[in-house]
Parts: sequence; C-alpha cells; structure tokens
Amino acid sequence: MGELLGIVVPLAAGAAISPTTLALQLFVLSRRTAPLARAWAIAAGYAAVLLVEMVLAFAFAASTGSGAPSKPEAWVKLGFAFGLAFLGVIALRRPPKQRKPKPETGEPALGRYLAVGIVLMATNVTTAALYLPAMHHVGAADVGLIGTALAALIVLAITLIPAVAPPLAVTLLGDQARAALDRLSEFSARHSRAINASVCFGFAVFLAAVALPVLL
Repeated sequence: MGELLGIVVPLAAGAAISPTTLALQLFVLSRRTAPLARAWAIAAGYAAVLLVEMVLAFAFAASTGSGAPSKPEAWVKLGFAFGLAFLGVIALRRPPKQRKPKPETGEPALGRYLAVGIVLMATNVTTAALYLPAMHHVGAADVGLIGTALAALIVLAITLIPAVAPPLAVTLLGDQARAALDRLSEFSARHSRAINASVCFGFAVFLAAVALPVLL
C-alpha cells in the first residue's frame, strides 16, 4: 500500500494543479448571484467526469491484469509522457487569457454550471494525463478491496482540490476565506503559464522514468 501511494499521490498532486479550474471557481465565487451554489455545481460536474475516468482506468487495469507492469501499460505511460511534454510547450507559448465578466442574471442556472464543470474537466487534458495513470495504478494494484477503495478515494480527493477547495473554504469560513482566495487567484493567474509548463514537463519526466525501465 505504501509503495502504491508513493506513486499515485504525486500523480494526483500534479493533476490537482489546475490554474484554470481554480481561477474559474474564484471568479464564480466573486459574483453576486448564487455564487456558492454555482461553484458547488461546477465542482459536482468536475467530480462526475473524474468518476467516469476512474471507471475507464479501472476497466483498462482489469483488461491488462495486475502484478508486474506490462509493456502495453508502459507504452501508455510513455504516450502520456510525450503528450504532457507537448502540452508543456503549448503552455509556454499560449498567451494568458483575460476573463471578461458577463452580465449576471437573477437565476442561479445550476444546470448550466453543472455542465460547465463537466466540460471544464472533460477538456482538462493535463489533469487527465496524470489522473488516468494514477487510477490505473490503483486498479492494477494487489492491495485488496479496502486498499483499492482507500487509494482511489485519496487520488480523487486530491485531484478535486482546485474545484472543491474554494467553495468549501467559503462555506466554512465565509468572508475570512475570500481575501486569501483572491491572493491565490492573482498569483495563479500571473504565473499560470509557468505553473502549467512546470507540471507538464516535470510529470512527463516522471512517467517516462516509470515506463522506460519496463520497455528497455
């Protein structure tokens, strides 16, 4: 179990570094119309996609079997490594986006914000490229049902941090949390390209280091 967590927790931590998700949640919380309800709706949509991806990762793990790492698994990890390196280059070249406030309506429109959360995670390639290998490791590990469930919950909880932490902090602490969240939002927006690129390149090296010994 300790060896499993030593692999999947760093991957989940990398998957949780999502300046776009964090910025969106903080932006929604700064609005006047049902900010908490909308932020929680986004988090629910985000979680729904992560649960679907967990099922897919577990299904792939079941098809390849557990035990020693196989070459097909290693090739998949190496593919994710190259994909992350490519995303890192894109992150460095992409200009920062400026979010333009839209006129607010009086309706919470929670269904719309649930859909926003689904789309946000479904298009978050960097997070998926780290979350899927982490969940695959969990599904393939021989740690028993309780160990698998606990490891999956840990990976899911860590990955959900950028979507869940802002509304949870405001729910629990109210206005006391807003000043800290605003500072975090400014820092994240100012350094988003460097953060994204660092995560992509760093974990590309990590996944390649895991995969290459199996292939060579």
